[in-house]
Amino acid sequence: MRIIAGRWKGTRLISPGGMKTRPTTDRVKESVFSILGRSVENARVLDLCAGTGNLGFEALSRGAESAVFVEKSAKALAIIRENSEKLRAENVRVLRGDAQRFVRNWDGKESFSLIFFDPPYRGGLYRPVLEAIDHSQILCAEGLVVVEHGRDQGLAASYQSLAVIDSRRYGDTQISFLKRQKEVDL
Repeated sequence: MRIIAGRWKGTRLISPGGMKTRPTTDRVKESVFSILGRSVENARVLDLCAGTGNLGFEALSRGAESAVFVEKSAKALAIIRENSEKLRAENVRVLRGDAQRFVRNWDGKESFSLIFFDPPYRGGLYRPVLEAIDHSQILCAEGLVVVEHGRDQGLAASYQSLAVIDSRRYGDTQISFLKRQKEVDL
């Protein structure tokens, strides 16, 4: 697992040994960031169920302004911290916590322009966390949520204001991009 592009290009990240963490593969990550393009630059990133921090660190390498990593596992948190130190990453916060609880208890002081959400495929977190994001202001008006899920685990096409605007399949992995839909006056 390595940083693909940007200021840390080629740097190998510390990865788990025997943990339950499933890092996003380089192939999938490269495709996601190719789709995101320049929208990553100056982004305020939230990496939910961050695992190793792979996606958030890639965003920082490509010019994101800041990143908040939220992870429940103490072992994974230690790896995120090690990766942050290895990269000498700035504007990083690493928080231990449950993704759904974090979103629900979010203090509203800042919103994020890019949210990565890559929970355990069978953990039952997709709907409750996406609904929590939908009902909060944690995602800025023009922000984007990038969700990694198994291809056999479809997401709802939309929530109240969040809707899937694109979805791509890479083997058994599916990436869905969600954005707030603007209200339409009829």
